[in-house]
Amino acid sequence: MKWLWAISILCMTNSPVLLADQAKDLTSEQLAWLAHAQQAAVHTSYSGHLVYERKGVFATYATHHLAQNHGFTQRIVRLDNAQYELLRNQEGVLCSFSETSTQTPFYLSDWPSSLASLQHIEQNYQLSWGEESQIAGRPTYSLNFAAKDSYRYSMQLKLDQQTGVPLQTLLLNNRQQLLERTQYVSFTPGQPVPSALQASANCSRQTVQQNSHSDSVWDPKWVPTGFVKVQSSVFQVAGKTNTYNRSYSDGLVHFSVFIEPNHSRVRLPEVKKSRTLGPTALVSLSGCKHVKPPVVITVIGELPMLAIERIAHSVCPKGKGLNSD
Repeated sequence: MKWLWAISILCMTNSPVLLADQAKDLTSEQLAWLAHAQQAAVHTSYSGHLVYERKGVFATYATHHLAQNHGFTQRIVRLDNAQYELLRNQEGVLCSFSETSTQTPFYLSDWPSSLASLQHIEQNYQLSWGEESQIAGRPTYSLNFAAKDSYRYSMQLKLDQQTGVPLQTLLLNNRQQLLERTQYVSFTPGQPVPSALQASANCSRQTVQQNSHSDSVWDPKWVPTGFVKVQSSVFQVAGKTNTYNRSYSDGLVHFSVFIEPNHSRVRLPEVKKSRTLGPTALVSLSGCKHVKPPVVITVIGELPMLAIERIAHSVCPKGKGLNSD
């Protein structure tokens, strides 16, 4: 369930912002095209088929994206092996279905609509313009984002020259080894047929009630440089107890922090576990001293495990925790 909450929150944190007017390695023509691509990608409807690769394992998906009235609706369906379906909009996950509990939740990033200013990005990534190429039979421009520290991954994007939609996304570790690939094999701009956006009977509707929550007691005391808080909220899933969330972004990637209080009188065993699914790392732990009720802290994001662990261990508040809110 934590994976689903995380996907929902991460999907909610993408919002259009303007590109900076300067970047060291880009010409004025390239900057102008990026500014156009940012807006075009937000307002582009399309359908396509893509391949997702993680640790040498491949999966194929059909994706349908309808942009309308400053928002969007997107449906992703897996076409091979274990079934998977996701229906979401700009506010979050509407419904989802996964045939196996261990399957990686999959969604498409909203770059470049979620891209912060290039000046902010360049604080932590070396940005360069690559060679033109073709993906899915369509001409693309290439952008490279090389991480400047060990707390984030490098990224390579190939953007459709007509729409600005990423047709290939590569995530690389500090040895330039491939961690994750998303690549279209067919891509057609234009509105999907209405039936393509209709959820199947298996797609479980989500009942998440979310409200803003500005108290900073549960903010992590350490985050990698360049990450800023983009959302702070409290929400309920299916009427259960409140879960507190903070989401952070460096302009390219996000991570989320979840704090789940245990209000029951049953003493739960101490939690300390970590998990990686490709480039996505998750850490859950409990044991904050002087915090009542006890809480479980979960941090998830496409960052190296060393960063996720350090963030998680910095969350415990110095005060009385939830009773001080």
